Amino acid sequence: MPYVVVHAVLPMRWSGRVSGPQATLMAALGEPFGRDAVGGGCRAVTQARTAGDAIGARAAGHLLDDDAWGDHATTADQHAVPQVFFTDPEAASVGLTAEQAERAGHRTKIVDLDFNAAQGANLHADNYPGHARLVVDVDRDILLGVTFVGPGVSELLHSATVAVAGEVPLKRLQHAVACFPTVSEIWLFLLAAYQRDRD
Repeated sequence: MPYVVVHAVLPMRWSGRVSGPQATLMAALGEPFGRDAVGGGCRAVTQARTAGDAIGARAAGHLLDDDAWGDHATTADQHAVPQVFFTDPEAASVGLTAEQAERAGHRTKIVDLDFNAAQGANLHADNYPGHARLVVDVDRDILLGVTFVGPGVSELLHSATVAVAGEVPLKRLQHAVACFPTVSEIWLFLLAAYQRDRD
């Protein structure tokens, strides 16, 4: 991995992370990992933090942890990039679409479900209009991608990102309890639908 020489004095926290408006400067300096710092504010901030950590580690004489999911790697830039479209209704996704997963050679199972299956969604809004989709790798029993469309679904995206980036086995994910009655109950119904179709 290449290193970056920064000709500026940047305030760093004890962890080596750049703080304050200087984090924006780090993103503007360019991604030291061979990719542009693009893809939205969250992704640029994550890349800037990773760059700051790498610079801090090098400055302190530490080895870089640049394995696939190491502290100084930006694997999630490619593997589990979350995105939200603030439209009406919102659309949010992370990971691969069904078509991308198929092109990549994964054997998949697609689970589609309307949000009205979850009672919490109907408490959020009468006849809550929304849809959820899981793209499951059937060989590894993990999520490759998740898509939500509906009012306020951006709030569900982080849980999906954790499941995709963490490659959480669905057998384990089904034990993550969704609060009742909330829109997040959709997870219980999606996982139950996958299991039902699988058996």
